[in-house]
Amino acid sequence: MVILKPFRPLAVINHARSAIKLIVLAGCALLVACVQAPPASSPANAQQALEQAVREYEKGNLKTLEAMLPASFVGRDSLLDAVRRAAGDQRNTRVELSDLQSQSTGTSQALSMRWEKRFTRTSSGAAVVERGTMSTVLRRTGDAWLIENLPADNLFTR
Repeated sequence: MVILKPFRPLAVINHARSAIKLIVLAGCALLVACVQAPPASSPANAQQALEQAVREYEKGNLKTLEAMLPASFVGRDSLLDAVRRAAGDQRNTRVELSDLQSQSTGTSQALSMRWEKRFTRTSSGAAVVERGTMSTVLRRTGDAWLIENLPADNLFTR
């Protein structure tokens, strides 16, 4: 003689709900693990990183710009020498960026902008105003933005 257990649809539904909740929670945990916010000390985007480098440059601190230039950057030493020469002959430097345009491509951001730099020439004491345009590409590496390309004639070398 075969004894059949009664079919309990509510029990099946409750088990299915529990399984769905578990799947949703696991998916959320995986999503949180994959999408981590950058550390508070790093700029959220390339524009902020470049503006931070410009503000440090105004203060005479070239370490931020130097850190953004990877060792593999072609012409890195020549570029840094030109930046040091230019910064050495300037005081009270103020840089204004305008018409900033950004285009994101994965981990890289292309930036183009107009700039105006005002400073006093150390050698002569003359007030100088220079203007120009600049385009560059920055790439996100870990929690830092690195400069992929920078024209030789840029706001840091003039």
